[in-house]
Amino acid sequence: MEHDSGVMLVGSCFTERIGERLERLMFRTFMNPTGITYNPISIAKALERTIDGTPYDERELEKRDGKWFSKEHHGMFDTADRNETLRLMNERLAEAAKFWKTCQNVVVTMGSSVVYERGGEIYNNCHKLPGREFSMRRLTADEIVESWERILPRMEGRRVIMTVSPVRYKGDEAISNSLNKGTLLIAVERLRQEFEFVEYFPAYEIMLDELRDYRFYAEDMIHPSQLAAEVIFERFGETYFTENAKKANCEIEKLRRMEEHRPLYPESKEYEKFKLKLYEQKKIVDNAIGYNNGNQRSSAD
Repeated sequence: MEHDSGVMLVGSCFTERIGERLERLMFRTFMNPTGITYNPISIAKALERTIDGTPYDERELEKRDGKWFSKEHHGMFDTADRNETLRLMNERLAEAAKFWKTCQNVVVTMGSSVVYERGGEIYNNCHKLPGREFSMRRLTADEIVESWERILPRMEGRRVIMTVSPVRYKGDEAISNSLNKGTLLIAVERLRQEFEFVEYFPAYEIMLDELRDYRFYAEDMIHPSQLAAEVIFERFGETYFTENAKKANCEIEKLRRMEEHRPLYPESKEYEKFKLKLYEQKKIVDNAIGYNNGNQRSSAD
């Protein structure tokens, strides 16, 4: 994985934590075309729509309490204006479809095998609709595999990295998390065996088997702490980054720390010298990640 090879990340909130770290290191990334998505069926649908690039239309929208929404989207797209909601969805889709054509890596993080259905259809997000309108159930491994068997052949030629979110599922029974994650793990393993370009990154296992101390959990004791996320991302980088990318990351981190510096005396000569050093470090980073070869400069500037 190189900085310019393109990484599309789709799935749960942990997907975005990985994506944010990739962005900090100036990798070319795109996250969640339909917003944060937890269940594997909705993730597959989001990727399928991205590949097809077919715009959403008003027939796919619903209205409740003055807000327009789509069952396939996160609530971040909801607005009081139907045309505005469509515009937000389709602009995001067009950006994703364009990025898809040039990306070489797809990172999929499945968060939960539990789905919420309304009218016989799975909703990506419940949009604060009354709970009585939904029925909850756990997907079977067969359902997950069948949904991905339809779309994975269209991803051949790219590296598909599947993972299961290390965020624990807090159900109504002690066994809920094990059943939830176990279903996802079985499905992913079957897909990995069926498609040679599918790989598995053990984020869940790293959290479960290695990061057992309380300091690796946030206050809710469900989400990984900042330290845990950093450890998992470090392992991710060790696994997938090329040696050139790893060297460039060291220079990029140096640049980021310099950019985060806040001077006490911005008019001083010392700060003028610092700005010259910052400019030189930017040139070092540009050379390290290949911008001198005509690639587009990062948004970090």
